Amino acid sequence: SFLTMPSIALITEGLTDQIVIERLIEAVCPTTPDDPLLVTYAQPIRDRTDAHHAPHAGWAKVFEYCEHTLEDALATNDLVLVHIDTDDGEHIHYGLPLTADGKDRDYIDLAEGAKSILIAKMGASATAEALQRIIFAIAVHATESWLLLILYDETRLKNPFARLAHHQRKLARFDKEARPYQNLTNSIKDKAILKHRDSAHSLGLFLRDLTGKLSPPEIPSADLSELGATPES
Repeated sequence: SFLTMPSIALITEGLTDQIVIERLIEAVCPTTPDDPLLVTYAQPIRDRTDAHHAPHAGWAKVFEYCEHTLEDALATNDLVLVHIDTDDGEHIHYGLPLTADGKDRDYIDLAEGAKSILIAKMGASATAEALQRIIFAIAVHATESWLLLILYDETRLKNPFARLAHHQRKLARFDKEARPYQNLTNSIKDKAILKHRDSAHSLGLFLRDLTGKLSPPEIPSADLSELGATPES
């Protein structure tokens, strides 16, 4: 396990995704004031002076980052989290069919397919060592689907933003902007998130990958001495 909170670079489709994912990380990874979560907004980059604005980048920018800039994020952070939604999978430049034999593909199938596409984009950067430090946040079909699951136990995957907006509008106007997402995610209790860690949804896959990479198995001290290293006292 990391002795102090690891630094995590977020590579996501957009700003609202960063807000959702950061809240999920906080639930899995309880911080202390002395040891806060260190998050870098690698893609899209957010200006610290105005954290509520960032261009919505989309999946093409995530692919581009994986192809050209991933090495930088790996060099300067303990962990790198790569997020992508599957809703645009059928786009010619994405290449993830959402159906097979006329039926919707299973979420594991879609998540594995998207992960393979991302790893292919990473090319030579996706070494075995790097993949130990890369967390995949593949949302079937969008991070709004995760919010629907956490808040309303809703598992239908079509039109997740419209569904979320419909639920939220009963309370207040809801737009795909930072503040509504910030307010919404702040309202979610850790327990409501953590109960999905073992769930059969893409959210469960992500939370399990996140937990595993945040607390990798320790090397027993005997192995350290064989490596010629002495365990720190």
